[in-house]
Amino acid sequence: MFVVLNLEEFENDLDRWFDEILPEKISKIQLKLAFDLFAALVRLSPVDSGRYRGSWTMAAGSPDEFTLPEAVGHRRGDPPVYGPPQANDLRPATTWAALNVIWLANHLPYAERLEEGHSGQAPSGVAAPVLASLEAGGFLRRVESEAD
Repeated sequence: MFVVLNLEEFENDLDRWFDEILPEKISKIQLKLAFDLFAALVRLSPVDSGRYRGSWTMAAGSPDEFTLPEAVGHRRGDPPVYGPPQANDLRPATTWAALNVIWLANHLPYAERLEEGHSGQAPSGVAAPVLASLEAGGFLRRVESEAD
């Protein structure tokens, strides 16, 4: 059996793979990972009024400094005023180019205190456990298996 390779065709296939297929695969993996990390941050966020949980943002290029306004009249123990961020707020993220920096942030003044464990609902913080899971490979294995 003989394999005949046309060098020009092979070069064109390689160019197409590097220019079209690879960036698309990287973008899918990157977006899936970003959405999974974002969902984990929201899920692990302690809830009083829901303001902290609802103030997580995801943006490409530079951080989004959005925060929900203070819940007027809310007292500790009252039902949450705010729910988690809505998926339709994140739709533009599906058009981001591969390898853009994706920012996941919470700009509330007390976010740092919560990250330091000042909440009984999240004694280890919020981002620290998510980053530990990322470093342990948990997120990457799941994203890798779903990327194909």
